[in-house]
Amino acid sequence: MVKEMPKEVKAAISGLKFRTNQVIEDRETKKKTYVPHERPMTEDDVLSYKVTDEGVVIVSKDGMKHRVEPGKKAA
Repeated sequence: MVKEMPKEVKAAISGLKFRTNQVIEDRETKKKTYVPHERPMTEDDVLSYKVTDEGVVIVSKDGMKHRVEPGKKAA
């Protein structure tokens, strides 16, 4: 059973970025190059979250911990 995310977490996610890499492979040399890539965070990117009086703490699958205070936009 999947638990629905609270509205505070959904609001905090809307301003966060998810950082990952895109792999570009050279066809001739078969060498791979990893290029940093940023995109808006989605609910699927959230590993865990906690809603407290001080705000929302979100841990994403890219290993980042984000703290968002209530009433403020995510940085």
